Amino acid sequence: MFKIYPLSEDLNAKEYYNLVYEKVGTEWNEIIFFNTEKANPTDARTLESSEMVYNRISGREGFSEVITYSFHCTGCTGPCDMCNKCVSTHVSYIYTGIQNSGSGNNGIPTGTGNNNNGNSGGGSDEYSGIFIPNSYDGDVDLNNVDFIFAGQVIAYTSSLTDFRDVMSNNFWLFYDIKEFFKNNGGLTRANKGAVEYALSNIQAIFTTLSQNSNDLTTVQINQTKQSAFVFLLQHGAWLSGQSATTQQSILQNLTSLEKIEKIDKLTDVAEITGTTFTIDPTVNATNGQVFNNANDLEDYLNTGNSSNCTTQVNNINLGERISKAVFDLGIFINLELSVKQNTNPFSVTAVTSEITGMTLGKEWHQTNSTTNNTAGFPNSAEVDVYGNMVHFIFLEGIGTVFTASEHFQIKFLKNNGSIYATIHY
Repeated sequence: MFKIYPLSEDLNAKEYYNLVYEKVGTEWNEIIFFNTEKANPTDARTLESSEMVYNRISGREGFSEVITYSFHCTGCTGPCDMCNKCVSTHVSYIYTGIQNSGSGNNGIPTGTGNNNNGNSGGGSDEYSGIFIPNSYDGDVDLNNVDFIFAGQVIAYTSSLTDFRDVMSNNFWLFYDIKEFFKNNGGLTRANKGAVEYALSNIQAIFTTLSQNSNDLTTVQINQTKQSAFVFLLQHGAWLSGQSATTQQSILQNLTSLEKIEKIDKLTDVAEITGTTFTIDPTVNATNGQVFNNANDLEDYLNTGNSSNCTTQVNNINLGERISKAVFDLGIFINLELSVKQNTNPFSVTAVTSEITGMTLGKEWHQTNSTTNNTAGFPNSAEVDVYGNMVHFIFLEGIGTVFTASEHFQIKFLKNNGSIYATIHY
């Protein structure tokens, strides 16, 4: 028996691991126990609990048998014989990413490397259609970065106790998680957040798919599950920052391979353009703007960010005037920003804005405005207007509502209302 301390985990003074070698037939087996000592032991029995966290020879491939011993001595005399009066034993199985002795990779999990039959457990089609790549090919080599990386991912996923059930019931999730880390910069905080977001939401999607299979085959259901999980990994960081309405709108529509592919394109556009969107079945080709592909939609949402505009001043009553700026937002669409003022003494009494031109499939909602003196120019004022430009988009058969946060600013002279600078941020 050896006492070991892992590099990837901080332990307190009362915690440690034991590595135990035992001979099973002609084969040596490795077992690891996680031990916690009593805070204030009253006798030689110092252990509070001892949990088996790894058993290389396990009855379920990809799982480890977890045995937890809880010690509550009742005062028996003589050497402790681990009787059930003093020791409680709990046995469970968790997925650890560690295959059984047939893995050939010294504890690093291996996949099937194909998408026809996943790890099906002896011919079952339970995982058919799920692509499971090999996590690591080769022998244990502490100088091999792929081996070290696979071990780091195992250590991380094994620490996610809140998601132990979903990972145990869907062992293939580990492989997609590892590939996500590998292809997106490693185990960064942002990537871990995306993984945990995906694991938090994937079970609800699995349940929806199971309850609404719509005559899908097992292969189709499994492929949809995997595609949904990969989608959540890729976009989890963005999704987690969106409103509950946006998240729910997207999550509840990840119900087929075709839908996931289209929503993936829409999400890419939203991330690139700095917008957000919800899926709205009431938006169609009649009341929305129709786009044939995601690239055209991206180009459209990126237009209209210039500060090109025309300005004018209108005196409406004695002592009152309106300074107006008309921002060019693209083909036949403008935003008119009006600032109503008293002239003596000077004050801004109203700030309004609206869109004009071809407004089909668009709405503008002003959310706030501020008025300030321009720093260093006592005869100048500046007005900032904030709002949301709403676009009703119909793309590849899916109705959506895209929302872009906008910020406009005008600077004008207090004595005559003349606008001398405009900015569209």
